[in-house]
Amino acid sequence: MKWIGTDGECQEPSWSKEYQKRFPNAKYWLERYKYGADGYLYLYVAEYSMDRFLYRNQYFEKPDTPFERVKNHLLKVDEKTGEVSEITLPEQEKWLADERGTAVNFIPGVRRLEFAVSADGNICLTEEGESEGAIYDASGQKLSEIKWENRRSDVYSGQGFWAYVSKNHSTNRMDVKVLDEDGDNLYTIPTEVEDDGSKYLNMALGTNDDVILMVYGEGIFEAKLNEKKFRYIAGHKTDQFYCLWPDYYGLTVSSIYKGDQEDYFVGMRDMQEYSDGEVAPGDELNPWDTEWMYHYTRVEEESSPGQEAD
Repeated sequence: MKWIGTDGECQEPSWSKEYQKRFPNAKYWLERYKYGADGYLYLYVAEYSMDRFLYRNQYFEKPDTPFERVKNHLLKVDEKTGEVSEITLPEQEKWLADERGTAVNFIPGVRRLEFAVSADGNICLTEEGESEGAIYDASGQKLSEIKWENRRSDVYSGQGFWAYVSKNHSTNRMDVKVLDEDGDNLYTIPTEVEDDGSKYLNMALGTNDDVILMVYGEGIFEAKLNEKKFRYIAGHKTDQFYCLWPDYYGLTVSSIYKGDQEDYFVGMRDMQEYSDGEVAPGDELNPWDTEWMYHYTRVEEESSPGQEAD
C-alpha cells in the first residue's frame, strides 16, 4: 500500500509494515479507511476464508467453491508513531449460504460493518444496509442502541454529533440528518440532491471538527453544527472544478475530506450499474473503493485542480 504525494513520489504510510505483519495476504481485505472525530485513522479489514484472488479464479470453474467472510477487524492507527492497535468488536451472527452454495453478490458469514468514531473514542457500528446500530466504548462495552431513519449513506462523526444521508420520500430528495452523540435527533438539513433511482448515492458526506461537508455534482458545500443550510464552497460553476460535473467521465463522488489549509480532497469512482449475475463474489465491486482522489485548494486559485491517485 502506498500513498502518492504531491511531488509524485510514492510514500509508505508509517503503519504499513505493522499492517502487513498482521494481514500478510489477500485473505484480509482493507475495505475502508476513515478518520474518527478523535483525530485517529481507522482501518476496517474484512477477513475471508481464503485468498480472494485465488477464489476469484476458482469461482469461474467451480461456482460452489466454499467462501465466506469469517471475521471483521477494526484498527486504530497513530499516523505520527505508526502504532497500530485492534479494537474489540462484538460477536456477529453469520449468514448461511443457500442450497446453491455461494450466490452472486452474496457472501455468507458475518456481514460487513459500517463504523464511525466519536471525539471521545466511542464507536458506532452498523451492519451494512441496516437501519439500526449500537454505540460501544473502546473496550467493546455496549453503551446504547441507535436508529437511522431512511438511511442511504454511511454514518460520519464530528465534534459532538453523528451525521448521515436520509431519503425524504415527500420531496424525493436527500436530507442530512444530524444526531447528538447519544443518538437523539437534533435537526435535518435539506439538500437539492434528487433520488434518480440509482442504487448508488450521487453525493458524499464528510466531517471536519464541527463542520459537515457535502459534495455532489453541483460542488462542495459546508454547514457548521447547528446551521440548517449548506453554504456553497467550490464547484465547476465558479471555480473550474470540472471533475464534479455530473457524469464527468462516468465518475461519481464517493468521499470528501478537508485539510488544514482550506483545501479539499474529493474521492471519485467509476460506478457502473451491474445486475445480479454479472459479477462473481470473489470479484465483486466494492462500494467503498476510491479510484481517484481530486485535490482542490482555494489558496492556489491560479492553477487548475490536479488529479492524484489514491
